[in-house]
Amino acid sequence: MAVEANSHRGDARGSPGPRDQALAILFTERPVFAEAFHPAGGLPICGNIGLDTQCHVVVCDVERIIRRGGPMTTTTTEMILDPTGADARSDDSTLAPRTGTLQGIRVALLDNTKPNATALLENIAAELKGRYDIAETRMYTKDYFGTPVKDELLQQITDECDVVVTAVGDCGSCSAATVTDGILFERAGIPAVSICSESFLMSGQAMAKVQGFSGYDFLAAAHPISSLNAQELKQRAKDLVPGIERIFGVEG
Repeated sequence: MAVEANSHRGDARGSPGPRDQALAILFTERPVFAEAFHPAGGLPICGNIGLDTQCHVVVCDVERIIRRGGPMTTTTTEMILDPTGADARSDDSTLAPRTGTLQGIRVALLDNTKPNATALLENIAAELKGRYDIAETRMYTKDYFGTPVKDELLQQITDECDVVVTAVGDCGSCSAATVTDGILFERAGIPAVSICSESFLMSGQAMAKVQGFSGYDFLAAAHPISSLNAQELKQRAKDLVPGIERIFGVEG
């Protein structure tokens, strides 16, 4: 059976405080299933990755909160908070304008410091350069993978580049932050491709709901990424390029 744990914020009894707005997430052995619970009573509200007007989605780095007993596997339900620290935005699902081509475009590569993120982005840049007459690619690095891009870096990239590819979300908090980054760039007028691991697809989708961009389109790369060798990374980048072209609105 599911066991509800107390949130780490709130009153002395462990009850959720006014800023908790947390949902309880059920994890299986791989974090691909989640169910939402209302913070006040622990009651299901909307099923998988559910939201209501009082709740934020919860994403976490806990890959396994499993209790084993006999032939059955039981799952612990834990109250946690949006790990990015970002406030929920008002609904705005407007994409930045697309040019329909990558010819002559300046491409930003935003590295979130996760293992193999730099190498994956470098391989993506090489693939794009082999297909288009790209003006230039520029690598930028976040100071921490689990929080959204800082305003200063976001402004720098929007000033210096035309599109951005950001990677890689291969844990709960970094997938949430990677998707948030893409949404922030789109709202700043820069087409963006966020790349997460397929194992954290639902974490990314949940974060898009929190940010008021429920249909945000991002890429889910085959898992894992951090342990890939050079040849495998090259192939993974090649596999991702059609999705990058699609999100950037490249025609033909």
